Amino acid sequence: MQTADPYLCLHCRQTVTPLEKPKRTIMGFPKLLCPLCKQESKYPLSPGYTALYGTLVAANVLFLPYALLGGGFKASPFGMIILPFAIVSLVKSARIKWDLEFINTTPPGTLRFALALLVRGASKLQSPLLLAIRLYWGWQFVAQGTLKFRDHMTYIERFIGWNIPFPSLNVYLAGTVELVGGILLFVGLASRLAAFPLIFTMLVAYLTAEPEAVKAIFSDPDQFVSAAPFMFLLASVIVLVFGPGIFSIDHLLARRFGGVRGTEDGRAT
Repeated sequence: MQTADPYLCLHCRQTVTPLEKPKRTIMGFPKLLCPLCKQESKYPLSPGYTALYGTLVAANVLFLPYALLGGGFKASPFGMIILPFAIVSLVKSARIKWDLEFINTTPPGTLRFALALLVRGASKLQSPLLLAIRLYWGWQFVAQGTLKFRDHMTYIERFIGWNIPFPSLNVYLAGTVELVGGILLFVGLASRLAAFPLIFTMLVAYLTAEPEAVKAIFSDPDQFVSAAPFMFLLASVIVLVFGPGIFSIDHLLARRFGGVRGTEDGRAT
């Protein structure tokens, strides 16, 4: 943002010419004082700051598997301090961009304004919701996959009881799918690709461990949705259909290498 460039004030919604060079906050956000309303507005991060914060987030996310496997977060105290700072900066910059776009495209004081605010505001909750689903159920998949390796014999006995052939091999296969797929969901890397084997594994779990629930899918839906694989299956289907959201490595890679944007809020496909 140059000194002479006109800009849109976020307070009075007027396009004005700045009287001084933009200053920056400690987080790197440009800020300008509106000569009309005398209110100070902050503006989105520059591409350089965005790339810096994105790199910090990606580096800490890539460190996550090491921490989960026993390295511990104490191995990178600086990273764990700077990570929330970087995430908050990126989210705040995205919110400011949305505010500017909304002001530019929506007239104030109308029913359309209120409706557009509701629709656009609700749509911006999609990525946080997808993030919550990925984090929670990705972790649950990791936990279930780890159990199949730690308590291998118990799961072999269960697989034998469910008449699954080659029980020992299939316990390892199911555990690997859940462990690797769960980590990929958690960090948002190759999320849709990871969802395919997870969905297949949950369908097999339904057909072998919960056959009565499958038979009762229409006659007794409560039995179907209360079965253990249901929420794992639902979470995987949601990620497959809607993608991982903007808070994911997939989205960063799509922006970096020119991937297709799935929807207006930038979910990576």
